[in-house]
Amino acid sequence: MKILWLSQHDVLDLEVEALRQIFGEVEICQDVNPFSNAQEIKNRFDAGQYDDLLVVAPLSVIRKLCELELYPLWADTMQVFSKGESDFEYRGRYYKFLCIKRVKVVEIVFFDQVVPLKDVYMTDCEFCVNKVKEPKDLNTTSDCPNCYAIYWLECEDDMHDVNHHAAEHFGVEEWQVEVKIRKNFITFDEGDNWHLVFARQKMIETNPETKED
Repeated sequence: MKILWLSQHDVLDLEVEALRQIFGEVEICQDVNPFSNAQEIKNRFDAGQYDDLLVVAPLSVIRKLCELELYPLWADTMQVFSKGESDFEYRGRYYKFLCIKRVKVVEIVFFDQVVPLKDVYMTDCEFCVNKVKEPKDLNTTSDCPNCYAIYWLECEDDMHDVNHHAAEHFGVEEWQVEVKIRKNFITFDEGDNWHLVFARQKMIETNPETKED
């Protein structure tokens, strides 16, 4: 199987092994040349008679590739905070390889109506008619076990401290927080500091003492 690897980053042995586990024997053909748009990527893919492709590109380009029915592979990674636990370094940050995925669609999802930003945090539970309450209202829950409560956390410290505070808050092992951050936490980068803006967790799992009778 011949795979076009369109990225300026070196291919990791871990990534090659992950591809082999999925596809069997593979031939990785790395292309580090810049491209101007998704159509140019498609032209290279067709000209090289490749069987598959993995592309590191802006989401707008990935979206267009999907529209062209080229659904690229994706090397999923997460940021870690020490060199010892990382697989590679990029621009002074450390990252760990997780797995290979395939992109199905890239889309922008709009709200049904425009409301003030503070009201955006009022979210419908997909399993019942209850509302998720505003971020700082930590004591409200419902009988629906799938209702999520929004917890408001702020931290000006480094990510390790964020992990510690979040683990303490949610009652989980600190090492689990990395996964939870990727799935449930919204963060933004401001220099070397990370602010954990808010997180959604199942109330019954994380704060059972607040469940109403």
